[in-house]
Amino acid sequence: MRGNEPGGMFLSHAFLRLVGKPWRRSASIACVWAVKHWHSGARTGACVKKDFPVDYDATWAKHRKPWEVWLDAFDAWDRERKRLCEVYLRRTEGLDAAAAADVYQGKFPRAPAMPESMLALYQAAYDGDIVKLADLLEDEELDISCRDHNLQTPLMFAAMAGSLECVEYLVDMGADLGMMDRSKDTAFDLAIDEHAERFPEHPVLLFFRAVEAPRGQGLKSKLPSR
Repeated sequence: MRGNEPGGMFLSHAFLRLVGKPWRRSASIACVWAVKHWHSGARTGACVKKDFPVDYDATWAKHRKPWEVWLDAFDAWDRERKRLCEVYLRRTEGLDAAAAADVYQGKFPRAPAMPESMLALYQAAYDGDIVKLADLLEDEELDISCRDHNLQTPLMFAAMAGSLECVEYLVDMGADLGMMDRSKDTAFDLAIDEHAERFPEHPVLLFFRAVEAPRGQGLKSKLPSR
């Protein structure tokens, strides 16, 4: 799922941008290893001591949708992750990778777990499982416009997966074609990036063109639609 899967959040090469300074080869490599383990959800005990908490029962959360509460917790975890990276890069200055890894052990919480029903919705959209998707959306508590950590929606996942059935169903159910992710790209932009070069007449692209789906403001929005 190209790094966008809701159950498999990871940073790849984003660490350098997060810490905002040149690589220090020994300690920083160990910290990158730690970051990858937080995102993969590995339960090795080395760098993933516990999940970051999500308080769905808090007073401020009572009138918010579960995905909004989860996303707030994820953003808080992300800020804490960046802070800890800075702290432990300073503490491990001059150490080799193995020694630095020993210092990091057990110090970092895992990313907060996405609500199971929300995770299932994204998975059904990406798998093109229209039956599962329709069944899940029978639950009025499940928001068709929910967003993941990249601010992507189930419609965006269906578009990237190339499932015309799921795209049409989600739009019929009220999914907003104009929503943009963190990169300011819409579902149409993401579909173009995924399919246009190899399959310029892909059914999903034809559908978006037919309904005059909006483009976003990100880099993918500059790609030609055909």
